[in-house]
Amino acid sequence: MKILRSLLFIPGNRPDMLAKAVKFNADAIVPDMEDSVPESEKSNARKHISNAMKDLIRLGTPVIPRINSLNSGLAEQDIKTALNHRVFGISVGKISCPDDIKRLSQIISMVEVDNGYEIGSTKLIIWIETAESLINVRDISKSSPRLLALAFGAEDYTNDMAIKRQPDDSEIGFARQSVAIAARSSNLLSLDTPYFEFNNNAGLKHDVGVARSIGFTGKFAIHPSQIEAINNGFIPSV
Repeated sequence: MKILRSLLFIPGNRPDMLAKAVKFNADAIVPDMEDSVPESEKSNARKHISNAMKDLIRLGTPVIPRINSLNSGLAEQDIKTALNHRVFGISVGKISCPDDIKRLSQIISMVEVDNGYEIGSTKLIIWIETAESLINVRDISKSSPRLLALAFGAEDYTNDMAIKRQPDDSEIGFARQSVAIAARSSNLLSLDTPYFEFNNNAGLKHDVGVARSIGFTGKFAIHPSQIEAINNGFIPSV
């Protein structure tokens, strides 16, 4: 199975940051079209990501764009933008049930055919970040051979639950563990929620240690300074 310890988000509407991504030692680059991009910038994000894609892919590092959700009305165009280039996979948030994966896979298959790619060759990283997706996580994890990983999104999960984030992360403990367990049961990678205090290296190391201890295999980074701690924390056991 592919090792993905660190996955670095790059806001898609920031061409300066996309250009710098080639210098970073993340295991995967995630040009983002979703949460880090304001609604007014969605079109610009597609354009900037498309312009940067050749240089990103040339690195040999997996490029896994995060697209907008199926219910946003933007997903199909985002997929077309991503698959205009031979990306390793696509990351998708706010998945609720296996039927969402079926719809998503159908769209991707059509775009793969249009681009001359083998059907099924585009991998999927699916975000579990709502109460409904958590209830359905085991079925989601077994819903498609495209699935590479399950990712847990703490911010959207707590928003959906109408609860506040706590300093000790106690409010996400059950959800976090459930995602890691479901991924393991289906032989998928499990990717932990980002740590947003990017200037707090000690806090990041602790958070990585907790994630590793409950079975996660990697973690998303929101800043290049987080990559080293994440990579070191998720070095595979011999």
